[in-house]
Amino acid sequence: EHLVVRGKPVEDGDDQHQNRAHQRARREVQCAGADAGDGLNSVFGMAVDSRNRVLWVTTGVLPQTGLGEGETVGTELVALDLITGDVYRRYSIEGAERLADVTVRDGIVFVTDSGANRIYRLRALDGDLEVLSGDARFASLQGLALAQGALYVADYALGLWRVDLESGAATLVTPGSESLIGIDGLHLVESASPEDLNALGLPLIVTSSHQGELIQS
Repeated sequence: EHLVVRGKPVEDGDDQHQNRAHQRARREVQCAGADAGDGLNSVFGMAVDSRNRVLWVTTGVLPQTGLGEGETVGTELVALDLITGDVYRRYSIEGAERLADVTVRDGIVFVTDSGANRIYRLRALDGDLEVLSGDARFASLQGLALAQGALYVADYALGLWRVDLESGAATLVTPGSESLIGIDGLHLVESASPEDLNALGLPLIVTSSHQGELIQS
């Protein structure tokens, strides 16, 4: 498993595996459609949940969001039907300020809140958002990815956190020669080799499974 950070877009034809993945993703969501009429304002993150046939979307507002005069809205995690695009359910939690990025594995959803600097978890479609971690050291939570038995979360101001899935305890990953400041997005790549990723010009981080140490960058 490899965590890729600050990856650049891949041009058509650069990699057959990447192109096939993009094609599969397009087939998954090509029929889905939702907009402000469905309560989606500014969208910050999306993740496909193949187990539940859901597209997870985080939405909220920024100064640039086009709201009507006097209109106020909160921030939510929204489940959209992958086929129809209909809103299946909306999820909110007290104290949330701006739900940002989202990732999902085995039907369990993890979300960062870049306003309140908390990490939330949703265990099931019929469940409720819960706080997994609200470490006071968090400064600017962004992208997140599950890897090697833990949740890795980008903090734009501080670097990369390893968060225990049971206790929610957060450990700041110790950097090597590369700075981890300014990371926005994280993506787990399971099938490609380090050589393949390097050939595409993608920065690579391989983390240890327990200590939160940077092994390779």
